[in-house]
Amino acid sequence: MLDILGAETGQMRLKKSMHHVSQVTSQVIGEFVEHISKKAVKLDVNDKKTKAHFDPVIVAKVFRKILHNAIKFADEGSTITVDINPSASHVDILVTNKGSAIDSKKIEQILKPFTLDEDIMHHSQGMGLGLSVAQSLLKRHHESSLFIKSGVHKTTVGFSLALHD
Repeated sequence: MLDILGAETGQMRLKKSMHHVSQVTSQVIGEFVEHISKKAVKLDVNDKKTKAHFDPVIVAKVFRKILHNAIKFADEGSTITVDINPSASHVDILVTNKGSAIDSKKIEQILKPFTLDEDIMHHSQGMGLGLSVAQSLLKRHHESSLFIKSGVHKTTVGFSLALHD
């Protein structure tokens, strides 16, 4: 709640500078080792060792929420892929899991705070804040927003970071 309020009201301070994206993603992945093991999910990380201009605390919070959802909704025993793909002006951080497809109308709902529809994701944990918090944090980060692409047995959630200030 406080992250959404801080981001939406502009009260959250940003401390953007150049960082290796992999420092943040590796740290967050380390936090989920036990969770990944319990679900018997494999994690495949494709990292180009890219530097970008971002606030590492904000990006860690966003990546943490995306990875948590990917693990929670992945089919047991499946593979979750983390891709860090640089281009000329930005780097995309993409998390893909194998699981049920999400209808485009439902994706809009997921990004709104307090939207928890047990029929969407077939679960009853949480308050429906995870991805909406991530979206608010990225808006505060200015150059980024969350995107979700879902197809048959595969969903990708990601965001972009500027390579330069």
